Amino acid sequence: MKKRFIIILLIPTILGLLLGLYFDFFAANANKNLISTFIFLVAGFIVGLVAALAGAAGGAIGNKVDKEVFAKSSPTKSKHINQKISVIPSNPIQTSSPYSYFSSLKDSLKILIFNENALKNVTDNKKATLYGILTIFIVGIATSISTLKPTLIILNSVGMIVFFFISYSIYHFIAKFIFGGQATGIQYFRAISSIFVIYWLAFIPSNIITGIVMVLGGLWLLVANVFILHKTHKLSTFKSIILGLLPLILLIFLIILFGIALFSSFA
Repeated sequence: MKKRFIIILLIPTILGLLLGLYFDFFAANANKNLISTFIFLVAGFIVGLVAALAGAAGGAIGNKVDKEVFAKSSPTKSKHINQKISVIPSNPIQTSSPYSYFSSLKDSLKILIFNENALKNVTDNKKATLYGILTIFIVGIATSISTLKPTLIILNSVGMIVFFFISYSIYHFIAKFIFGGQATGIQYFRAISSIFVIYWLAFIPSNIITGIVMVLGGLWLLVANVFILHKTHKLSTFKSIILGLLPLILLIFLIILFGIALFSSFA
């Protein structure tokens, strides 16, 4: 267990340092500033360290929950005096492997291609709550690094989480209290936060590529959200489409209003 924790802690930290060195190359070519070099290295180290600690904490909490659930669900052993009973189960119980963050990422990718089993795995697993927060935090890291501004990593990541909670709450409120959805807030959170993994492509260090990823990823998230609303909240197909595509509908509506206002000003 100790060795595993060290590995979990060490690998992302090394990756963070490598990221710091990689993006410091751009800063060094730009201004050859020693202070800038130090900031990039420290920022890369902090990124790796935070990701490692979050992953380790998630695994530890998840394992503790698994043990508590197993202890509650296992039957108590009855004692029989002068009597030995041997029971051979016809179907041996197969213990499932712990639901790790990597398992969650696999399910996240499957949800993006509309896999119902993966969606159920995420919504029903308590660990997926922390994993979802970690996924969004990493999105903030990706968008900061891709724009070569690692000093804003923490601020951008926290801002990403706050923005997500606000937008997710609006979706859930409409689905639950207006359209009569059936999912709990935490179930919908686990599902919708997991598919934000698509924004990890923003790690590519190019403003143009990052912009394309954000636009195309955002459009695909709207489609995936329709699927999630339909399956988790048990909304009808029509309601799921209307709610899931609401941002796009509002954007088109605003563009039409802007066009009318612009046309009337020249008339």
